[in-house]
Amino acid sequence: MIKIIPFQNDIFDNAELNKCDLTSYTYITPVKLVNKLMDTKLPIEKRKALIRIFNFLNFLDSHAKDDNTLRINKFKLEEFLTRNKYREYMQLLRKLNVIHKVRENGEYNSCYYKKLNPKNNKIEYFSNGRFYKDFSQVPTPIPTKYKLHRDYSDATELAIVILEEKKKEVPIFNCEIEKLNAKYQNTIKGLNLNVLSAINAEVENWKIKQLSNFALRIRISKILSTSKGRYIKKGKKVNRIYHSFVNISRVAREHLDKKFYSLDIVNCQPLMLVAYLKENNMSVDLSYQKDCEIGKFYENFYDLNDLIILDDKRSKVKSSIYQNIFFGFYKKSRYNKIFKELYPKTWDSLCAISKTKISLASRLQNMEASLFNNLFPKYSKYYYTLFDAIYYTNKTDTKQLTKEINFFFDSLNIKTQIK
Repeated sequence: MIKIIPFQNDIFDNAELNKCDLTSYTYITPVKLVNKLMDTKLPIEKRKALIRIFNFLNFLDSHAKDDNTLRINKFKLEEFLTRNKYREYMQLLRKLNVIHKVRENGEYNSCYYKKLNPKNNKIEYFSNGRFYKDFSQVPTPIPTKYKLHRDYSDATELAIVILEEKKKEVPIFNCEIEKLNAKYQNTIKGLNLNVLSAINAEVENWKIKQLSNFALRIRISKILSTSKGRYIKKGKKVNRIYHSFVNISRVAREHLDKKFYSLDIVNCQPLMLVAYLKENNMSVDLSYQKDCEIGKFYENFYDLNDLIILDDKRSKVKSSIYQNIFFGFYKKSRYNKIFKELYPKTWDSLCAISKTKISLASRLQNMEASLFNNLFPKYSKYYYTLFDAIYYTNKTDTKQLTKEINFFFDSLNIKTQIK
């Protein structure tokens, strides 16, 4: 059985949605797409195929960049769509104008796989158009680049899709971090989100801020993903902790079933840069440090953005600074040029780092993780971290956590503002 609740006018039908039991197979997707899938012959039995497809689409929505592109290796496709059938699924999604490959330098990059070499009739490793006898000879694979089709990303008619559960399934919990504090694990394992309230809150936020339908779909998709099993893991390249509630928005987090207090550092990433440069004896402008300490760093770039609402302006400026200075170093961008004028010594240090193999993003995120991954609220029964913030349930922990955060920066003679 499949239940389809369309997005009518400007809100989902609350009455109908409230009557439904949301299963772990609940999704948000374009109405046009789900109707086509219902009328299309799928690679396997329809219900199982739809679950695989919608889980994969959930992954796409959560990981696509602002330009609707993302890289996906063969193993990720197999994880969602199975080893034997993923090519059929991808061909189907291409025909339905969901996703397609992007050529780079005239070719499609791909991971290696074993294939019969017709020249010697032997199974060898095949990668990017070449055969290799020895796996050690296979070059580091670059995952294929994909782009979401505008028919999919720009769809305005959306629907909540609910697939029945054959039996009551116990949500899977997987913690990949050894010796992680038991309180942290129990929090992520047992935390619940009021899905209906969170969805309605996101719809209201969507109307107020006039966000795109795609932005709304991504936010709701992330809400629904919290019911599909729980996980805790570290990043592949950095020590940041990722878990099931990392991606839901601040709006949705208001609808968790426990009340949390929180602490985060004002201008955290810019301030982490000060700490990193000082710790590694690299140049940093005193004016840059002071602007970060008083929480007025981003404001120096506000004139580069025309948005009227202050929160939106700050968010856009922050994103542009990360893209053009901290996590990418694009000298021709307006943000980069202004940064160089304001903080020439710091700019020189960033320029030097940009020429190395280890990215600044990795350096700053690992320094951030060395602080927040080691904060342990003594009195709180539940707590979790969200990169540069910590959430905890007992207010008594505030004083000690604040002290520990300040101590981290005090050792480098850096002042902090914590909120």
